[in-house]
Amino acid sequence: MLPSPHFWFAGSALWTIGSFVLFAILGFAGIAQMTAAYRKLMYFGYAAAFVLFFLGWWQSAKQEESGASRDADFSALKAAIGKIADAVKINQVGSAQELAKEILKRLPHERRLEGEDERAFFNVAKSFCNPSDQILVTAANGNNEAQVYGTDFVRNLKRAGCVSDLSLPIPGLRPDIEGISIGIKSSVHSDADIPPVAIALAKALTAAHVKFSFGRMADNFFPNEQFVLVVGKRQ
Repeated sequence: MLPSPHFWFAGSALWTIGSFVLFAILGFAGIAQMTAAYRKLMYFGYAAAFVLFFLGWWQSAKQEESGASRDADFSALKAAIGKIADAVKINQVGSAQELAKEILKRLPHERRLEGEDERAFFNVAKSFCNPSDQILVTAANGNNEAQVYGTDFVRNLKRAGCVSDLSLPIPGLRPDIEGISIGIKSSVHSDADIPPVAIALAKALTAAHVKFSFGRMADNFFPNEQFVLVVGKRQ
């Protein structure tokens, strides 16, 4: 596909035209001094030179068009990055790349239990889990990020030997609940009555550097459980 007309007369394309014109002037001056036999050879040379000139001209025009397209894309990207930087209140001093890095630092990241933290959680869970212990995990029905994070805990609890599952009852966890907590049934009146498995779960969370708290849950929320691991939205 041919470049747009104005790219044929811009930058390096214009230099290509000028070079050919200079070559043509010198060539015509040389032809005037040649015999008829040499002129025929010169004409063939001119034809080949013209083909090569057109290919070079076309290539130069394509490069000009590609450069203009890259500049336009970069300007649009920089403008978009600038809008995001304004939204998250980042000073727009520096290159677009530096701004993008700073924006990525401030954007909320998906929570996952992985790496050393996952191994630490699993190792502690393995020390107390057995098939008679059930630890349910719950998250808000509409919060996919929290549900995925919750399945990380479920997976490791199952590997450690506990009975565990991600449970999403209806009605379920309120979407405004934030962070990780171990929900204790309100009928448990004192800390001394907190189930030992809940205390052990707290140790596993601590080992995995997971910030959490203990909270109270209504008796009709998981009525058959003494406690539940609650995964709320990102804080």
